[in-house]
Amino acid sequence: DLLADSMHYAEVVGKDFERELQTARDYFDEADQTEFPNREIDRFGPEEDNYDQPKESIKEDDEEKGPDHYRWKNDSQLAVALGRIESAMEELDHAIEYRGENSREFFNNGDRAGVGSLLSIKGTLQKVLDRWEKDTEFYGM
Repeated sequence: DLLADSMHYAEVVGKDFERELQTARDYFDEADQTEFPNREIDRFGPEEDNYDQPKESIKEDDEEKGPDHYRWKNDSQLAVALGRIESAMEELDHAIEYRGENSREFFNNGDRAGVGSLLSIKGTLQKVLDRWEKDTEFYGM
């Protein structure tokens, strides 16, 4: 699902997914080389056993990163959240439809199961989506 979320994020923000993927690969390749400088890869066989011994430990927070890194990380997290909200709304649509079609089957006494609460939840999520761009933009304090 991470790949699908990433592709969805790229589509939502209008970025080139392939380029973003290559940027991420380059970032992690560089991080691996920093953390495991002794890693040797045999192109015709498995990796050597010396890759698991880091030369020195570097905490992520100790590295200097520019604003683009933090914006990218933030955008990625928000894209995942947005995708999950949209997925939740789709699942609610299915639940509302199912409950509506089978409302008499939920009880043995002739009562019907209502969908009002589910519609209310969906409405709340729709309001979140409607305000998403405004509520998630950067601001200084």
